[in-house]
Amino acid sequence: MKKEKPERFLYAKLIGILVIPLLFILSYSISDKEISIGNFTLEKSEIGKQILPAENIPDIPIITDTITSTPQDTLTTDTTSQRILFFGDSMLEGLSKRMRQYAYLNGHELLNVIWYSSSTRLWARTDTLSYYLEQFQPTYIILCLGANELFVRDLDKRSKYIQSIIKKIDNKPYIWIGPPNWKEDTGINRMIYEQTGEGRFFPSFNLSFERSSDGAHPTLASASQWMDSIASWIVHESKYPIRLDKPDRQAPRQGNTILLAPIK
Repeated sequence: MKKEKPERFLYAKLIGILVIPLLFILSYSISDKEISIGNFTLEKSEIGKQILPAENIPDIPIITDTITSTPQDTLTTDTTSQRILFFGDSMLEGLSKRMRQYAYLNGHELLNVIWYSSSTRLWARTDTLSYYLEQFQPTYIILCLGANELFVRDLDKRSKYIQSIIKKIDNKPYIWIGPPNWKEDTGINRMIYEQTGEGRFFPSFNLSFERSSDGAHPTLASASQWMDSIASWIVHESKYPIRLDKPDRQAPRQGNTILLAPIK
């Protein structure tokens, strides 16, 4: 007569079926390696960041509120009209609207390139940035990247991506706007600061923001105030000060905006 398997054996088998995939997902999420099949790269889950402790907030200059006036003793503001390329991830959506008012008031040409869900990896490993640099021929560059990389663990790779972006920018003056953290990051702010240096990196992580319903993106009004802080910092504290007089909230706008869909 055939013996039936004990019920506890069936339970153990079921637990194994559930636990093994979970262990794989967890291991991959905290690993520095990536799994690629052809042009497809397996995206990592964020479960790892909920289990492993994050690294400390970077030891970089902290800006706690909107800057109103800080004397610029060593650098002279360039008052000529600029061709400004402003590119980055979806955080530009709010920033770019206010930046267009700055462009109008101060006589700058402006091209905003918003690539949704983009990261340093995408801007480094594609020819998108090179294309717009060639087409627009900017004299000044502002970028905002890092919001989609707050919880990454492969910081060595991110460092190389950041270096690649800076290499593409070449010798043009640039300002890198750090992400508006809604949680403590695992080191992307520190990594960007280490590669760009003081005077080129605007740290946003310690500013106060009103957030939209997704809990991450600042509201339009908060993004406008954020842009005011950035503009004032560029004039008074950055390595490359340019003319950025503050426009009224109802000021006209000028400049073009290009929207790039996320890569699926």
